[in-house]
Amino acid sequence: MEGDPTHRPFWDAATRGVLVIQRCAGCGRHQFYGRPFCIRCKSDAVSWSAARGTGTVYSITTVRKQWVPGFAPPYTVAIVELDEGPRLLTNIVNGAASIGTKVRVTWRDRSGLPPVPVFEPLPCEQSEA
Repeated sequence: MEGDPTHRPFWDAATRGVLVIQRCAGCGRHQFYGRPFCIRCKSDAVSWSAARGTGTVYSITTVRKQWVPGFAPPYTVAIVELDEGPRLLTNIVNGAASIGTKVRVTWRDRSGLPPVPVFEPLPCEQSEA
């Protein structure tokens, strides 16, 4: 992570509690994870920009067996489609969700490392806005 210049802007922003994704100046498409070029038009004019931090659950499952130390089951794993378009593999926290649930980013702290983005369901009144 620290030695990876392609993703350094992502982790630097995460330490400030900001979710960033790449945007291509050539075609306007957003992408995630970071790459040195646009996967749509192959332009190298990509830069990191702040995402709204909201999206929709595209796919979801509950993990009931411990596979990784420190992740005691059950926990929810989801693919969230950001409002800008890219999809992220993440965890759902602070409530139940299903396919189609509107969510927003929050952060999971890690000792000695930048926080990782996780998502929580939006309150009902915000999801309809």
